[in-house]
Amino acid sequence: SKLSSQEPDVVGNDPNSSGWRTSWLMSLFMITFLFFGVNGIFAQTNIANYSFNTSTSTYTPITGGTTAFSGAYDDGLSSAITMGGTFTFGGVAYTTCFINANGYIVFGTGGLGSTYTPLSTTGGSGIVAAFAQDAGGSTVSGAAPLISYVNTGTEFVVQYQDHANYYNRTTERLNFQIRLTYSTGVINIVYGTQVGPGSV
Repeated sequence: SKLSSQEPDVVGNDPNSSGWRTSWLMSLFMITFLFFGVNGIFAQTNIANYSFNTSTSTYTPITGGTTAFSGAYDDGLSSAITMGGTFTFGGVAYTTCFINANGYIVFGTGGLGSTYTPLSTTGGSGIVAAFAQDAGGSTVSGAAPLISYVNTGTEFVVQYQDHANYYNRTTERLNFQIRLTYSTGVINIVYGTQVGPGSV
C-alpha cells in the first residue's frame, strides 16, 4: 500500500509486520489527540459550564440606543463597539464586541458580515447568536428595520427590530434582544412580537 511504501526500515523490527504498523498508528493517533484534542478541551472548559434555561417575561424595547444598522441592511458587520462595561465570556473579560446584521454578536475578532452559521464557521473568541441566518430588514408595510444597542449601566443590550430572514422579508417582522449582564456574566436572549415567522 501507499502507507507501507513510505515506512522506513527499523533495526530489529519488521516494518511490514502488523505489530509495527499498529504501534506506529497508535503513536500517530496519540500525537494527533494531544495536539488537537487537549487544546480543544482547554478552549471549551469554561463554555461547558454554562447552563440553559427558558422563561416567560415581558419584552421591553430599548429607547435612546445607538444605531448599528437600519433600513434595507444586509450582511453587515459593525466595527468594534465599546460596551461600556466588562462582560466575562468563557473566562475572558471583554469590553468590546461586534454586531452582525445576521442576528448575532462576536467577541474577539469580528469575522465576516456574510457568515450565516457563526457557531460553526466564524472566527473570534466567542459568539452569542439569537437568530444566525441570512437576514435583512423586513419590507412588510409599516416595518421600520433597526439594529441598535445601548449600555444600561448593568447590561449591554443589542436589539433587532423588524428583522427577517432575507428570503422572507416580505412577510416577516421579528423582534428580539441579546442582553449581557456585566456583574454575573448571564446572557439573556429575549424574543418579542413575531409577525409571520417563516420556516427557512
